[in-house]
Amino acid sequence: GTLDQLIEYATQYSVDPESARPFVQRMFQLGDEKSDPRVWYRIRVAAFHLKMADLEQQAQTRGDQLAGR
Repeated sequence: GTLDQLIEYATQYSVDPESARPFVQRMFQLGDEKSDPRVWYRIRVAAFHLKMADLEQQAQTRGDQLAGR
């Protein structure tokens, strides 16, 4: 799916805990070509919903870097 579809799915439905990390890692792969910090903040929210604190922090950091913070 597209990055938007993955983010929407992660925030609206439950994802099997065993699948959560690969799910968020796929968002990171798709997000790599995006330079909009808002994309990374949306990935952070999705990671939060999936209880992936380390990936949530990575997405926050990436968004902040792109936002020039």
